Amino acid sequence: MLLLSLTSFLSSAVFLVYSVKVFEKDKIAYIYDSNNVYLETIANQFKNELKLSSEIARNFLYEYQKNKSFKANGKDYLENDSFLKGIYLIDVTHTPQLLDKVSVQSEIGFKITENPEFIKNLNALKTESKVMFLKNDFVFIEEIVYDSTEKIALVTQFKSDALKSFFDSNKAFNSFLINLKGEVLRQTDDLVPGYIETNFPQVSQKIETVKMGTSEVKSRKKDVWLLSSSVLGINDNYLMTLTNKAEAFSVLTYLINKSIIVFLMVLSGVVLVSQVASKYMTQRILELYEAAKQIISGNFKVNVDVKGNDEISLLSKTFNKMAVEIVKLLDETANKARLESELKTAQAVQQTLFPQSYHEFECGEIQGSYQSASECGGDWWHYFENESTIWFWIADATGHGAPAALITSAIKSAVAMVENLKIEPQTAIELVNKSICQVSKNKMMMTCFLGVMDKKTKIIHYVNASHEAPFVLSSKKDLKKKDLVFLDESKCNRLGQSTSSEFQVATYQLQPNDRIFVYTDGVPDVRNKKEESLQERGLFKLVIENHNKSANVKEFVEGIQHQLDLFRENSELIDDVTFFAVDFK
Repeated sequence: MLLLSLTSFLSSAVFLVYSVKVFEKDKIAYIYDSNNVYLETIANQFKNELKLSSEIARNFLYEYQKNKSFKANGKDYLENDSFLKGIYLIDVTHTPQLLDKVSVQSEIGFKITENPEFIKNLNALKTESKVMFLKNDFVFIEEIVYDSTEKIALVTQFKSDALKSFFDSNKAFNSFLINLKGEVLRQTDDLVPGYIETNFPQVSQKIETVKMGTSEVKSRKKDVWLLSSSVLGINDNYLMTLTNKAEAFSVLTYLINKSIIVFLMVLSGVVLVSQVASKYMTQRILELYEAAKQIISGNFKVNVDVKGNDEISLLSKTFNKMAVEIVKLLDETANKARLESELKTAQAVQQTLFPQSYHEFECGEIQGSYQSASECGGDWWHYFENESTIWFWIADATGHGAPAALITSAIKSAVAMVENLKIEPQTAIELVNKSICQVSKNKMMMTCFLGVMDKKTKIIHYVNASHEAPFVLSSKKDLKKKDLVFLDESKCNRLGQSTSSEFQVATYQLQPNDRIFVYTDGVPDVRNKKEESLQERGLFKLVIENHNKSANVKEFVEGIQHQLDLFRENSELIDDVTFFAVDFK
């Protein structure tokens, strides 16, 4: 009997070890994949920034070729552009000589032709089409544009949102920009200088081996770290993260301990029954042992025949239940860990798509509010101001969750591109619609409203792609519902419905101190604990009450949000809730 008990114990222990190893490998694979996806996302965003800066610089170069000078309004263009900060044309035939430049003077504090990094990179341009160096918060891209009797270098200077997000110190890992020579071009700000050289002297060889992916590396203190890297897209530079393996796998350790506890509890019952079993029972226990061996070999669908109602029958039932429950537990915990990791990554990326909730324009101010019904939402809003107009967008993708979040990411990227093109609202929304169609393959759509106000004339040009119509609230005291002016003269197809959709632009003449309220359909759909929805009638009442007692846009929006929270009574949202208001002077 002792031998039988020992055999049962060892069989179950091997099963547990094997099952835990399978789960651990699955968890490690998803942690590695999450790191790789994050780095590839940052690298692709930087490549898009690099492409955009090159296109803008080429336009300036074309102007120089025609007039032997950059465009006269080039500085104004850069001052109004939050992305590009400087363009320099330098004769590098002999001693570098500045031929022409257009830059934001307040953003740079050194002479570029005397910068050591610039001079050092001239040799690299003999073999590379472009080279990069960093200075303060700026990225500088060098390239040779003429190479006949004289060599002319074009230098583009811009601020990278991708690198800014990557080097944010509020992360669970340390971030680095490094080349294959082991030179650290930049690292997380809270790290001491020489951190890599001091703690990971072999890191450059590791990156050269891994190239793109994740592997393990040991520090001088023998701690194990996860090293993830991805090609930046220029020269031999790589994005790299270092994550302490013990901290990353803390959740895994908890789940393994929980599985061991469950195993020990079940095993205790198995051992107790085996000690009081007879010879008849011993034979049937051997059947259990054979079944355990099948599970160890990978057959998780094994089932022991239950005969009679004696103790062995009970043990057989317990064994079957144990096998099912352990497999179920491993599946559930693996799926939960995978889902949590993916949602956290998606949520972190989506947070970068939204602007600051409050902003003051030259002739007005805007305040917004956003609440997601799940970890990732399908609502999106945005604003932008240039020298002559103020742009504001709102969009609502079909459904919510991760698929809808992907569409909001697509419209954010498309809008970021068209804003720098200085085009009309109709052309802008047509380009955005084509972008959404290409991304979604006409399987997902979104409603959208675009408003563009002319600062001089105070005329708003707007396009409504099947979105809820915003409305204008005047400065009149004791405003009533009948005083609301709905911007509903433009009625167009949803974005992503067809690349051939036509979009009609409507206009409205704003008056001094007018206020525009813009929202998604999730606002009137807010429900309380009694499953009663706010509906549009309740929304209009709530908006008018807060408008009549709120002097500024901040108090107005915050008052609406407060009353929505009171109405909800902490009940679950069924849809994303997004709205904003714009006050015009």
